[in-house]
Amino acid sequence: MSKIFQKIKYFYHKIRHKKESYEKSGTKPSRDWKMIIILAQTAVFILAGVAYYYYIQIEQGKLYLVKKGLGKNNIQINSILFKKTVDDFNSRMSTFSDITSGKGIPKDPSI
Repeated sequence: MSKIFQKIKYFYHKIRHKKESYEKSGTKPSRDWKMIIILAQTAVFILAGVAYYYYIQIEQGKLYLVKKGLGKNNIQINSILFKKTVDDFNSRMSTFSDITSGKGIPKDPSI
């Protein structure tokens, strides 16, 4: 019975135990740098291809298409809200001009 347990234990250990990555192939900085350079060049080529595709699409006028009847809808403006907004901006402008001219500054009460 102990041989069966030993085999099961060995099988489980073999499945679950993983060697460290540096033990498998060793540390090779040159391999790491080659991988970094290859990945960077691949990314640059992919981005250049995408940029070229967008450039061609824009030059041919296919990328930014606007439908003809999109802007001809009747838009009704809420005149009461519009007037209130304009009055608010005018009051802020008058308050700002009063402050910059010195009219809005209170006098010193100690004088």
